[in-house]
Amino acid sequence: MFICAQYSSVYPSWVPPAEVLGVLSDEALYIGELRLRVTPLRDTVLPPVSSKLVKSLLLASPVPGWMRELVEARRGYKPLFVSMLYRGRRALYSATTQAGRPLVARAGQPLEARVAFVAHDASAAWELAAVLGGRRETPYGPVETVVEEARIQTPEQLRLPSPADGPTGVLRVEARTPVVLTSKVLVATEPPPGARIPRLHRLLPSPGLVAAYAFRLWNRALGPRYAVYWRDAWNHDAAMVARAAEVYMAEIDYQLHPETVVIGRGASGRLRLARGWRGWITYRVAGPRLARLLDRLLALTNTLGLGRSRGIGLGDTHAQWIQPKNNKTKPNQ
Repeated sequence: MFICAQYSSVYPSWVPPAEVLGVLSDEALYIGELRLRVTPLRDTVLPPVSSKLVKSLLLASPVPGWMRELVEARRGYKPLFVSMLYRGRRALYSATTQAGRPLVARAGQPLEARVAFVAHDASAAWELAAVLGGRRETPYGPVETVVEEARIQTPEQLRLPSPADGPTGVLRVEARTPVVLTSKVLVATEPPPGARIPRLHRLLPSPGLVAAYAFRLWNRALGPRYAVYWRDAWNHDAAMVARAAEVYMAEIDYQLHPETVVIGRGASGRLRLARGWRGWITYRVAGPRLARLLDRLLALTNTLGLGRSRGIGLGDTHAQWIQPKNNKTKPNQ
C-alpha cells in the first residue's frame, strides 16, 4: 500500500534527510502553472532549446525572489518546469538530425509556453501572472507576453485525466519532448564511498523507470508533508516501486523513437547533448494499488515533467487513463 500523509503510522519517527528533499518544509504546498503566449517583436534566432528564452523572460521580469532562486538553482528534482516554446503542437528545439539549421521565430508569430512550479503560497500563480505580462527585452530580442491561464492546485487534488472515475487499467504516456531517463534511478541505496554508478541513458520507457522517476520527483519536490511510501524505508522506496511496476505493468502498444537534443556548447566549445525517447506508449496496469499510486505520481509529472533536464523543457509528458479496447482489460477500482 502507499500512504500520503504528514504522519505515517508505519514510520512514526521517520524524518527524511534534508539534503534529499527539494522542498525543505513541512508547510502546505501548492502546484502552480502558467500558460503563456510569447510573441517575438522582430525575427529572432532562437537558442537550441527555446526554453532558454522563456527562462530569460522570467529573469527579465520582476518575479518574486523565490521564483528567481528556483530558475537559477542547479539541483536534481527541483520543483520547476520551464517548457520549450511551441508552435502549435511542435516544440522548438534543435536535434542532431537538424544540425546546421537554426531555429527561427518570425516577428508577430505567437508561440506558446508554460511554467510550472511548487510554492508555499496559494496566490503564487496570480502573483507571477501579475508581473509577467507586457513587453520584455531578452538576450534573443524583444518579446510581448500574455498570460493566458494561471492555475493552482494542492497535491491532494492531483489525479490523471480518465474517462471513468479513477484508473481504468490502461495508461497512456505521451512525450512531447525527449524524456531523458537513466538507470541510476533504479539503485536502491547510496553506493559505498568510492563506488561509481554509470549514468546510462535508457531509450525505452520501461514501467520501472517511469514509476521510479515519478516517485522520486513527488517525494523530493513536495517534501515530508506529502511523502508517499511503498512498504520499505525511504531510500529503498523508488527501487521497490520500480520492481512493483515491472511485475504489475506491461506494454500494450507504442510509437517511440530516440532523439538527441542539442543543449548548447560547453566552456570548451564542444556541443552539449541530451539523448532520450519521444512518442507515446500504452501500458496495462494490473495492480489496483499501483494504479492508484500512479494516478497521483504521474499527475505531478504532467505538470513538472518526467526525467532529467525538466528545467529546460525536456520530459514534457502527458499521461492519462484511457478506455480499454476490450473486456479483457478491466478497470482497477
